[in-house]
Amino acid sequence: MDKYIGIVISVDSAIAEVAMYDMVNDANILWEGQVLPGPKVGSFISILQGNVRIIAKVISEKIIDQQNSIGSKEFDNRYSKDSINRVIKAKSIGTVKGGNFQVTSRYVPMVGNKVSWISQEDYAAMYALGENVPSLRIGEDLLGDQEVNIPIDRIFASHIGVFGNTGSGKSNTLHRLYLNLFKSEYGGYALENSKFIIIDFNGEYSNDNSFGLGAGNLKKVINLSAENPNGGKLEILEEDFLDSELLSNIFSATKATQAPFIKRSIVNYTKVANYSRDHNGECGFGNFFIGTVKNMIQSSQATVKNFIDEWAELYFSLTNDDINRQNLKSISFHGVNSSFYAVFKDKTLYFNSSENVNTYTTRILNSIVENIDRKFYEIDFFDRLSFFLEFSKIHECSYNAKQKDFLEPLFKRIRGTLDSLADIVTVDSVSREYLNSSQGVTVINLLDVDRGVKNIIPMILCKSVYRNHRLYNSSRENTVHLIIDEAHNILNSGSGEVGDQWRDYRLDIFEEIIKEGRKFGFYMAISSQRPADISPTIVSQIHNYFIHRLVNEIDLRMIERTMPTLDKASFDVIPTLGKGECVVTGTAFSLPVFTVVDWVESDPRPHSDDLVLTDLWIKAEYKDALKKAKDHPLVKKISKQGMRNWLTSEPNLFSPEAAQWTVDNMKADWKANALEKAKSCQGTPEEIYSHLISDEVGFTEEEAGYAVFQLKFNR
Repeated sequence: MDKYIGIVISVDSAIAEVAMYDMVNDANILWEGQVLPGPKVGSFISILQGNVRIIAKVISEKIIDQQNSIGSKEFDNRYSKDSINRVIKAKSIGTVKGGNFQVTSRYVPMVGNKVSWISQEDYAAMYALGENVPSLRIGEDLLGDQEVNIPIDRIFASHIGVFGNTGSGKSNTLHRLYLNLFKSEYGGYALENSKFIIIDFNGEYSNDNSFGLGAGNLKKVINLSAENPNGGKLEILEEDFLDSELLSNIFSATKATQAPFIKRSIVNYTKVANYSRDHNGECGFGNFFIGTVKNMIQSSQATVKNFIDEWAELYFSLTNDDINRQNLKSISFHGVNSSFYAVFKDKTLYFNSSENVNTYTTRILNSIVENIDRKFYEIDFFDRLSFFLEFSKIHECSYNAKQKDFLEPLFKRIRGTLDSLADIVTVDSVSREYLNSSQGVTVINLLDVDRGVKNIIPMILCKSVYRNHRLYNSSRENTVHLIIDEAHNILNSGSGEVGDQWRDYRLDIFEEIIKEGRKFGFYMAISSQRPADISPTIVSQIHNYFIHRLVNEIDLRMIERTMPTLDKASFDVIPTLGKGECVVTGTAFSLPVFTVVDWVESDPRPHSDDLVLTDLWIKAEYKDALKKAKDHPLVKKISKQGMRNWLTSEPNLFSPEAAQWTVDNMKADWKANALEKAKSCQGTPEEIYSHLISDEVGFTEEEAGYAVFQLKFNR
């Protein structure tokens, strides 16, 4: 049943003036045992017109004095509660008819229309929550004290943006969205049929109870750390990692020389691997390796000697082949003959003769083919890739010595990057546990990852997951939900510490995901304190936004430009939002929704709560006081009052609160202390008792009585 609060007294286009009944002039009204909020600026009201309910937003209010008819300041009663006739202005925004909300100007208020509180049913209609629309609670309406629910399908089958300054509650909102989803009746099905991958830069979501899920089959936390030997590793498929464009960017290769070199090297690496696989394990790499030095020893250029030596050192670094060390080291260049030669069994073989080359190949080079091939595939992937790139450099530079100067700077970056990645990444040609799995939540904790590779990991991961999802899930039976907290770390549109090439490649990956991913059931949710730092293309492609307090002018301008569903009135409120308050807008809603996101102390939350420094400091003092008390020289003879006095006096000078907490929490038997003190006292029982309860000693009468009784009994 409608609860009428006023009546329309004038109409100007879509603006209606409503005279409010005097019972609704307070902030909260008790109506039939129910506490209801009084209509205020920013809240909604319902204007009844036949079977149509016109939804209007309060934009201003004023009062009319009914008693001050003579205009005298002395008798001005305008601010007397009993005198107030309150008038509000409200702007029509749409209608609810048959349980459906529609933004329309077809219906306008009329003088005499009754006005009521907006009902929960009206809210449901405004937020496109029909009777059979699956939804879940996110919080309460900021002004109307109504429950705010969000449509599951239109929110989670979309790209989501959560923005807000530090301390505004954005991390709680991001966590709350998925926590409530997993707690809902649809949570079990979601976890069984979808992947939720969280890229956690600051370790906020990596605790055991994050998202309300304990460690197990439905949640896996991968704590990446180069320093912790027990830390997890990210699993990437080899074919995803061996992408020449990807490698060129993570190695910061120059476009002119270095990037083409990497591309050729990866092509050759793939050919070698495929050859061995397609030819029953024949030595694809071994033959390639030997073929290179075979060509070099037939050169007539003395400068090639340096590359032959580098080739030999590379071979020895992997095999430690002492048998052939001398044979390979004996290769020299004869200036007169313009030919390489080697001494073999006291015979000099000049390699300007094909016969001598074949002899040396048969007797020496062929003997190391299987050895180098076996060793090559036995080593770790990153060592193998590094080895092959070093070999490729020798292979190419032996034909063009000048190229070496262009490639050397690249290899310093290659070695450093691969060494860093090897600590936290496993590249496998077959198995990828978390990628192959279609279930549950995977949290990638990057808190302890070196800064140099912190931005590389999300790019490699996202590219790999997205590629494989497109290839193997074209039917969209399973979905992927990629959640990136502190997204400005990886989605920033500025170059920062990296070049434009790196930035463009990185953004291209994520822009493709956010533009095309929805078609394939691949969705992104990003959270950031600085939306202006994120690529405008990415922000503009987000479907639904949860916007907390933002005060930076640049951030606000970004929001204003990229969110067409956000009206000016709602936009103007953003800098004044309190902690946990946000405006929800986007394709899932007909209107912006102001909500206070649920904040339940007992619920698991990210590690981002504000520190209460005074509590922290007090706790530290308390701990110090307790430690000091345990070190008291007469700790077994002192009273509770005596300990308090000692802790608060010089030189200790702990606070009275810390001293009281200490005596309340230290494991002391004060009666036993009184007895020990009594044993050291001289005099009659009465004299000892009086001494124990004196201000100087401070035992209670009960403690002193116990001590004297035990003393008399034992004597």
